Amino acid sequence: MSGERDDVAVTAGALARQGDLAKAVRLLVEHDRLREASRLLDAHVVRLTSLARYDDVISAVDALPPAQQTLLTRVAALDARRHQVGTTMAELEAMLQETTEAGRSDLAGWAAAVMVEHLLLEGDLLSVVLAAQHLALLPDDPLPSGLILQARGRLRRVAALMHLAGGPAGVAEGRREVDLANADFLRAGWETERWVSISLYYLFFVSQSWTSPPAVTHALTEARDQLLALGSSQVHFARFALLSAAFARGDVPALREELAALRRITMRDKPTTLQHFAEHFDALVSVTWQGGGAAAVARLERAAEGVRHVHPSMTGAMLVRTTQTLLDVGLAAQAAQWYGRVTATAVIRPHDSFEREVVACRLALLTDPGAADVDDRLAAAFDGLAEVAHPRVTGGLALRTAMTAERAGRPELAARLRARAERYVPATGRTGWEEYWAGGAGSAAPSAGRRSLRLLAPSVEVSVDGVPRRLAPNVARLLVTLAALGRPVGAEELGDALWGDVDPARARGRLKSAIHRLRQALDLAPDELVQRDGDVVRLVPHPRWSVDLHEFHRLAGGTPQERLAALRMVGGVLCNAQFPYDDVLSEERAVLEARWTALAAELQAAGLVDEHEVARRAQQLGLPTPSR
Repeated sequence: MSGERDDVAVTAGALARQGDLAKAVRLLVEHDRLREASRLLDAHVVRLTSLARYDDVISAVDALPPAQQTLLTRVAALDARRHQVGTTMAELEAMLQETTEAGRSDLAGWAAAVMVEHLLLEGDLLSVVLAAQHLALLPDDPLPSGLILQARGRLRRVAALMHLAGGPAGVAEGRREVDLANADFLRAGWETERWVSISLYYLFFVSQSWTSPPAVTHALTEARDQLLALGSSQVHFARFALLSAAFARGDVPALREELAALRRITMRDKPTTLQHFAEHFDALVSVTWQGGGAAAVARLERAAEGVRHVHPSMTGAMLVRTTQTLLDVGLAAQAAQWYGRVTATAVIRPHDSFEREVVACRLALLTDPGAADVDDRLAAAFDGLAEVAHPRVTGGLALRTAMTAERAGRPELAARLRARAERYVPATGRTGWEEYWAGGAGSAAPSAGRRSLRLLAPSVEVSVDGVPRRLAPNVARLLVTLAALGRPVGAEELGDALWGDVDPARARGRLKSAIHRLRQALDLAPDELVQRDGDVVRLVPHPRWSVDLHEFHRLAGGTPQERLAALRMVGGVLCNAQFPYDDVLSEERAVLEARWTALAAELQAAGLVDEHEVARRAQQLGLPTPSR
């Protein structure tokens, strides 16, 4: 009999280690070994939760009779249910009270983190207050347990996201908090939460700034790939953040690629909350592409209703975004109906009231072009936006309003609004939407052909229509060299730099072949991106292409927040992993490394970035830590 008991225990232990905790628990319960089942569940449920395997957690806990479930087990189950099927504030409050009364500060912290995240997703600003309160209640232990670390990380993450929601003034503090949160997750071994934090940070950044520089897409792509490698159900956060970044750029193919992936992810056979938001973004794109066609508007109605149902607190922002898009295509009557719903929702973000006033003025321009006070109201609204909103938000709204003014027969107002937009939206490096808005009423929808070249990475990264393109080593090296030198280069000099070990005639032939292969690989028009004029070759600016190296130098000479963005967009120095010993790039690398180091020291001295982040980024780049 004892041999049989040992066999059961060994089998259950093996099943648990293989990840099938529910089957292990059921095996022990079937043999009436409830205490062993409870201990086994306690030993493995935290690890499953840290991997975000929430369905497995729920199944394992449900396999054990409630009377045998420990407090630890029940907190883990509540966390899993909050992610998968939802929970109520009454359940969360009861669990927080029970863990607190039991004197389990680690479990109370965990329960508090689950409650705060629930409130955050409901859009309740009480989440910020509670996050701060419960952070203060966590024990100040120099060697905290893994449960304390994960709870602290999750509470800090909420604080970080709410700093970001506060506009440009909260970006630096939000980044500091999310870095601290990720340090906690790393120490606790909760790798999934670290990548979720990165996804949420950039999701909030994109939504607040209406921009998605190459560094953001790179970071989110890495987060998505890491979560996929971990087998985490939370990959939908990274996918939705990538989709949002694509929407901000006007990159429709990339948006629809991530939307297709999100549609394959369901929670208990229901669309996820993020899928509802994604469908709404795609419906907005369809309305713009189809010029406000009836089918597209009807789809937009359905998508908006889905968002309203799953996330009532976000209804205001969703309604404003929808109304703005309808105004873009001149559908004043439908926009007026939507705006009537906007006024019934609460103002949450600092710039919401100013954006709503801009919407009201756009409506007035279309329905009553002679309204005397519209110009003054717009001037006051844009002055307010300039104080609290990201510059690209202010500039984008000015361009959109200029479209409306032009449609309403007010060219002088449209000209003033475009002049205002020029303060905030650069003439080069515009998003697809900004190009569309700048084109005025009747312009084509955002181009699907947004393309990017990333050189501030370990290897060359090229994206065409949102799809990565692989380049042969010689072709990639040619591209990096032209971008790094930043000037017209003679064919002989270029051939010598790239193929110095062969005679000039063969080098010239290789160069001609490499340029041809580059144009084929990237579907380039004759003078697009790479231009050859006789014996001179150069990389030329093109409205469809963004080059992160050029963006870095532009941002590094800009505002403090732009310089901070420049610092963070560098993930490698001119493809230093792919071409580590390339002499032609060594001088340009040295210049870039010196500028990055000086920028890091300057931003650290100004308190815009902390020393831990600088040290981590310097180590990643293989550079010494800059001194303040």
